[in-house]
Amino acid sequence: MVFKNMMKDNIQLLKADGTESNEMKASVQDGKIYLMKSDILIESGDFIKRKMSNGGIETFEVITPGFYEGIQSIPAHYQMKVKKTWNA
Repeated sequence: MVFKNMMKDNIQLLKADGTESNEMKASVQDGKIYLMKSDILIESGDFIKRKMSNGGIETFEVITPGFYEGIQSIPAHYQMKVKKTWNA
C-alpha cells in the first residue's frame, strides 16, 4: 500500500499512566504525525517519542488525535496535531 511506504519514522506512544506502546512506523511532519493504525487509542495529552536514525530523540505532545475511520481502500488511521516538547 502506498501509505505504508510513507511511514519512515519510528515512534512510541507514551500514555499518562506511564505505559509505552511497542515501536510503530509513522510519518512525522511539521506539527503533524500520521499513523496508519487503528488498534491503539491515542488521546489529547498523550506523548509521542520519535527515535531518529542519527541517535536523537524527539518528544511531541498530542494536541488533537485526529482519528479517521477507513473508507474504501484507505484504512482507519490517525492524523495527529502535535507540539514538539523535547529534543535530545
